[in-house]
Amino acid sequence: MASCFTLLLGLLLASASGTAPRPLPVATWGGKRVLVITAHPDDAEGFAGGLIRTLQLQGDIAVEYLIVTSGNAGGRCYNATAFYDCEKEEIAFTRRREAKAAAAFLGVSRVNRLGIGDGMSIAVHETRMRRAIAAYTRRFRPHIVFTHSPEPDFAAPPTCNGACAAPRNWDDLGYHPDHQHVGKIAFTALYGGGSAVDNDLVFEDLSSSAGAALEKWHVEQLYFFALTAKPMTHFLELNDNLLGAKVNSSSLHKSQYQGIPPWETFQFVAEQAGKVAGVPLAEGYQAWF
Repeated sequence: MASCFTLLLGLLLASASGTAPRPLPVATWGGKRVLVITAHPDDAEGFAGGLIRTLQLQGDIAVEYLIVTSGNAGGRCYNATAFYDCEKEEIAFTRRREAKAAAAFLGVSRVNRLGIGDGMSIAVHETRMRRAIAAYTRRFRPHIVFTHSPEPDFAAPPTCNGACAAPRNWDDLGYHPDHQHVGKIAFTALYGGGSAVDNDLVFEDLSSSAGAALEKWHVEQLYFFALTAKPMTHFLELNDNLLGAKVNSSSLHKSQYQGIPPWETFQFVAEQAGKVAGVPLAEGYQAWF
């Protein structure tokens, strides 16, 4: 399985329509906590590396990751001299180390994980994932959460299915099932009256376990990663330094990029988001509440 972010490049930005996206209000987030929930070990940097670096540079915002799968079905292992094919257990361990290194590069010290098999989130009972996401969220108590969209964007143009030259050489006609499912479970864990984070009656043991109670918590803002014009409500403008941080942190996922920094691909995606936002380079997001 190729790099999760590269697989999603089939979601090209459609022509902008309706209300223009607004800048993310990051300047108002001082003193807050931000949780980034992703399906795979390289997703945080690929989707939101510029944002994460921006938050860390601000200096008064705490950021943590929660990665749902181990990434054990994608990439190649390596040693000091070569890349090689390996078994699931080895690639999972490799990707765990890479995720921690990439997060540290951006200034994030805590990378939580669920360890579900890569590609298998859709086969895991929703209760297990929803409870785990609720527990991690209650522990960290984030004010703002970023995660995948629970729905594919079928308005996006079709991809070349691998027939295009770089940087348009993605190989995915839909929306990765892990991304879609993780977005759905995160949404149901966080949103509204049924929220397992803000409702003690959904998973009563989280709040009633003696000595280890996790008090309920209300998330103030939820954003989905957005690569196309249709869902994009907000954006973060990138400069060369932020784009560089995004590329260089992603490059630490060596099992995915195998020694070739994804400059061309990430530059292309940032330019397309920028066209929607009216700036040279950007990352796109969809606000929910």
